Amino acid sequence: MSRVDVRALKEDERIQIVTISGKETRNSLDKNSLKLLASAFILANEEEENEKNTKARCIIVTGDGDEAFSSGINLHAAKDVFQMSEFDYDADVVHAMEKCEIPIVCVVNGIAINAGFEIALAADIVLVTKNAVFIDTHMDLGLLPSWGLSTKLPRAVGASNAKLASVFGEALSGEDAVRFGLAQVKVFESKSEAMTEAIRLAKQMMEKSRSTERARVALDIIDKGWEKSYGEARKIEREKAFAQYKTLPLDEMFKTPRISGRGKMRSKL
Repeated sequence: MSRVDVRALKEDERIQIVTISGKETRNSLDKNSLKLLASAFILANEEEENEKNTKARCIIVTGDGDEAFSSGINLHAAKDVFQMSEFDYDADVVHAMEKCEIPIVCVVNGIAINAGFEIALAADIVLVTKNAVFIDTHMDLGLLPSWGLSTKLPRAVGASNAKLASVFGEALSGEDAVRFGLAQVKVFESKSEAMTEAIRLAKQMMEKSRSTERARVALDIIDKGWEKSYGEARKIEREKAFAQYKTLPLDEMFKTPRISGRGKMRSKL
């Protein structure tokens, strides 16, 4: 049976770890686990700031064990899943991720097939281990993808590389994913190493954004611009930026060492 484990990171409760479990079926998904997974993003998005400031500021999604991130929809539960309505949003994981205003990092350990592939594509950042493999078997099954595989993958890796995976049936390795731009940073030796990097990135993002709102606006501009033509994207960027400038306490901002002084920059790229 598939399960979804949601917990706050012990060292920083603002980082939420969501784990797709069920190693006996390679972390496959049924209708119940889809609802649990979708609810993790929906609830985190709806959570209010509290006195302890423990509202989730970043979500890290991964699969249980090292063999699989998620092998997609469990074929024994496929009938229930594919009979769902297009508007059954409480079980639509990708829709919940797309609507989530909290940054999402996906750590892909092992295989990511179909729905697993699409969940990874819905994240803001993807980190991969050396045994990560992205596989699209929709054509083998005679199915059309509904969670963005045919629209997001070409935008992420280019049309030809998307056709290589979805039409010609080639699996994409972790190295392919980084080389094509589907995954970021590098290929990690282990899940533990990838999770450590995901947590580091989450903490760095929280330090730099300093508020949920800053991260939300930055994500929103990039996501909306990605959906548009270059000209439309530039217009959105300018409109949002100049609207923000009018509200900023500029005199106070430019007194701070963070902006007036420039230190050495560190990059892993």
